[in-house]
Amino acid sequence: MPAPYYVGDEIPLSFEAKDSSGAGPTAVLVDVYDPTNTKIVDALAATTNGTTVTYNISETLNDTVGVIRSVFKITFTGTIVRRHTIHTVVVDPTVRYFTYGSKELVEAMVGDIVVGRVFTDSTTPTAATVQALLDGVAAEMNVEMRQQGYRIPLRYGDDPQAYLNAVHANNAGTAARVLSTMPMEAYSLPNEGESGGDRREMWDRELWHFLQRVRRGDLGAIKDSSLMSTMFSGSQETSGGSKKLPLFTRAGFDFPGSRRLTE
Repeated sequence: MPAPYYVGDEIPLSFEAKDSSGAGPTAVLVDVYDPTNTKIVDALAATTNGTTVTYNISETLNDTVGVIRSVFKITFTGTIVRRHTIHTVVVDPTVRYFTYGSKELVEAMVGDIVVGRVFTDSTTPTAATVQALLDGVAAEMNVEMRQQGYRIPLRYGDDPQAYLNAVHANNAGTAARVLSTMPMEAYSLPNEGESGGDRREMWDRELWHFLQRVRRGDLGAIKDSSLMSTMFSGSQETSGGSKKLPLFTRAGFDFPGSRRLTE
């Protein structure tokens, strides 16, 4: 299963541990490893309360960002020893892990609508508004990907091409929404529209193409589930034991768009 995500350096770990009789552990020691697999905590005692084991690694992280591995050595009565490992992903609070685009890349696309090509607290739209639009477009993308069974959020290490595709779509969709906040005259370039469309429509089409690839299953990314998992077959007999006839016969697919009922 995916590791839990935490922001900053407050990471509470908790789990239940008991032996075959239902008794809790007599002692629990924990080793903690940073993202480079370097041990940063050595055999420190965790807190036990009955069958509940808890430990907070906030003092050991020093603002580390990445996967933290905590290995617990659990001792029960009779010197029975078990080990339990928890992987935790620590994220930078300034990074939105479910958003693919960035304000800087949106500025590269449509920054000409503000002075200096930089969105700030005093521009229209503001930097906060652009970030909110980025998050909203990414949410739309993630909902569609999740609906189609893709693992979200996409990660460069797992699916580099799909991830870069998502980055572009997120930025393009946001650029279109930024332009939608103002009249066309405010962002139109000379002779724009004569070739059939404007910049807002162009960037919006980039997002639309991405969503279409997702809906077709052509994204080329890892899937956690399939729409087929929601399908099931029914009984071939009625409750009285009579054989059921299929609603459509196989020959119905010989001609696209046609159906042949068994009646």
